[in-house]
Amino acid sequence: MKKIGYLLLGLFLMFGLGCTKTDDLVKEAEVEKQLKSADSGTLHYRDNEYGFYLDIYCDDTYVETISGDIEVHWLGHRNKGVRQWWQFKWKGTLIGESGEVFTIHSTDKFYFTEGAWEVDNFRYNVVGDMGSHYIGYGYFGNDTGWEIVMERANCPPNKK
Repeated sequence: MKKIGYLLLGLFLMFGLGCTKTDDLVKEAEVEKQLKSADSGTLHYRDNEYGFYLDIYCDDTYVETISGDIEVHWLGHRNKGVRQWWQFKWKGTLIGESGEVFTIHSTDKFYFTEGAWEVDNFRYNVVGDMGSHYIGYGYFGNDTGWEIVMERANCPPNKK
């Protein structure tokens, strides 16, 4: 019986000492390094059926609202766990109130200061199947009380 006790004690000491505190520290450092790298970088996501609408203006005059489900490619950048910016790239087909079918290419970019959302810059280029063409850009954010400010909205001459 004493031999079995000594055998078990010997096995325990042999396997118990196999995992030293140094090994644990190396594993913790590796995990911490992985967590830091995961908190920095750019993530992305795609959605092929995202509900979208856009009020179209020509100079300062409202034209119509176009809407539909389009593709969005979302990019989000973090540095050491702090949000730096988000970017949304939109493309697809939308239908206007007039029945005109539009192809859209649009980009929104959200900027963060110390992780807090400060401003959203947006650009769009929509081309209709009846010859309409609208280009615009602007922004909204904390400094405007979240009201949209169109910096430019124009209508190049119809191609038809």
